[in-house]
Formats: sequence, structure tokens, C-alpha cells
Amino acid sequence: MPNPLNNPTPILLDMDPGVDDALAIILASRSPQIDVKAITVCGGNVGVEQCALNTIKTLDWGELKSKPPVAMGAWRPVRRSPFRAGGIHGPDGLGDVLDRYPNPSLTDIDPRPAVDLILHTLRELPPNSLTIVATAPLTNIALAISKDPETVRRAKQIIWMGGAFTTHGNISPVAEFNAFCDPDAAAEVLNFSVPMTVVGLDACLQCPLTRDELRSIRECGRAGAFVWDICQMYMDFYQKNEGFDGCFLHDPLAVSLAIWDDITADQKNYHVDVVTEPGVAWGQTIIDRRPRYPWHNPIYRHAYDTLKRMAPDTLASLEEVGVCEKPPHLSIVFSVDGKRLKKRFLKCF
Repeated sequence: MPNPLNNPTPILLDMDPGVDDALAIILASRSPQIDVKAITVCGGNVGVEQCALNTIKTLDWGELKSKPPVAMGAWRPVRRSPFRAGGIHGPDGLGDVLDRYPNPSLTDIDPRPAVDLILHTLRELPPNSLTIVATAPLTNIALAISKDPETVRRAKQIIWMGGAFTTHGNISPVAEFNAFCDPDAAAEVLNFSVPMTVVGLDACLQCPLTRDELRSIRECGRAGAFVWDICQMYMDFYQKNEGFDGCFLHDPLAVSLAIWDDITADQKNYHVDVVTEPGVAWGQTIIDRRPRYPWHNPIYRHAYDTLKRMAPDTLASLEEVGVCEKPPHLSIVFSVDGKRLKKRFLKCF
């Protein structure tokens, strides 16, 4: 069942718009089940300033009545050099449409740093009430944890679109873009003590949207025309490189989990390791999918508990190198109802 309309869930969006981020903003802002309190951005698909301008632009052209504060955060990852996706999302991040949709004024951006806006929003609300939906590299969230971990623990949950667990990567053979852009931040946030749900490429690739399906909203006011226009270059990339004339609803899927509980079909709890050292596996998100995984197999759970009781130092050494997996600390979504999400996304126009 969806969240009650008279008690919408407060959320904070942390993003790097990005075409699919823009679609997620529109879905979130047009869904009465949730209340978008703030939007923070970091560098990702394009530079951080353009990401902020794209957010303001989406709020304007999306004909959205609610316009939360938008703040800029990290322009680069915690440790590695910045990596951008202008070849996919366009040099402006929104499909190379600056001639039709000029940038708004920088004065529309909240002067507070993103980290301060995240912490302020958490302090302003009761504990365990704010859901953070992150559809970008996790740099801003990691920096907020470093600055004030106790305040970040006030969050009800974090939902992150990132990682690849049973499928290939989309920016390298094994890494998904958000994890690849800042693996150090991902490693920190994924091991932080706040309930977390991860929506990886495994689930996102179950949410296709064809160009013909998108055409149905083209005449739905300014918002429909805006979405149609910004998606064209994005869809051209998929058509040219993957033979699919459409795109995938990556970031709207993450937002949808804060709105409806009937989108997820299968999810399981795992411990996630992130490869943070340079190399071909940089940014890979690793889970233990072996049948003997002790947290899904009661026989091996008994052996794990015995080893923990009798030889904890040995267990710690085995966990360090992956022979024994650490206890699960977050939920990974593996299967979703992509048709249901697509129908609801198109209906919001």
C-alpha cells in the first residue's frame, strides 16, 4: 500500500542531474505520498554547478508547485579524480538542450553547502522520520557522516541507486557509475549504521521505458515536452550502443521505493564490500552469493556461530579476506515490478 496522503513521508534527494535524476525529481515532486524537504547535489554526471542548475531547471519546467531548497555539495570525489558522463547525458547533463532550456540564475541556489543542508534537515525533523534518497555518488552523504555522524543517524533510512550485484557494470565491466565515481564514499556509507536499501543495476534494468511509450506524454504541457526533449540524446545513446530505443528508469526506481511498497518483488540482506583501489575492479560492489552464505543458510550459520564463539580471531581473519562473509547490514533489491513503475511514472503527467 502507498503511504497515506495525509501523512506524507519526508524525503531529501541527493542527486547529480542527469536525465534520469530529472525524471526522479518530477516523480518525487508530483507524488503526494512524499514531501521533498530539500535537494542536494554533487558532481557526477556533470559538474556540481551544472547539476544544481539542472535541478532548478527541472523544478521550473516540470511545473512543480513545491520547490524545495537546492544546495551544491562536493565537486569531486573523496579521493579519486572526477569522472563525468557528458557523452551519455549531454554536455549540459540534460540532453544538450541549453538552446531551448537556458540555465536559470545561480542566485536560485541555496547558499548553504549541501552537507549543512543535509544536517539541518535531519535536525529539523523528529528522529527516524527523514528518508534520504541518493541517486548520485555518495560523496555528500559520506562528508555529512564525517562531519556529524550522530545527526546522520537520525535518518529513518537511506535508499541508494548504485552498485551492480548479479549483472555487469555500466561504466566498467564490473562497476556501476555511482559506485565507480566515488568508491571510497560508497564504502563508508554502505558500512554506516543507518538502515539502507540499495537499488543496483540488477533492478534498474528491469525498468525500461521505450521512446514510443515516452511519446505519450509529449503533449502533456510544459512538463511533458521538457521530459521528451531531455530524453532524446539519452535514448539515442542506448539505441546506438545497446540496440534499445529507449532508456531505463534508474533514479525514478529509487524514488519509487520511498512512495510505494508494491514495486519491490525480491530483496535480501547482505554485507557489501566496495573495491576502493585503482584497477579493473575499481568501484565493484561485492556480495557473497555462494549457497553456503551463513546468513541465508541455517547449517552454515551454525558453523559461523560456533567459530565466532570458539575462535573469534580466526573468524575475523577469514572475514577480512572474504572466506567467511561479515554479517549483513543492508538490503539489496534484486527484482522489481518495472511495468507498474512505468505506468505510475507516465501517469504523473
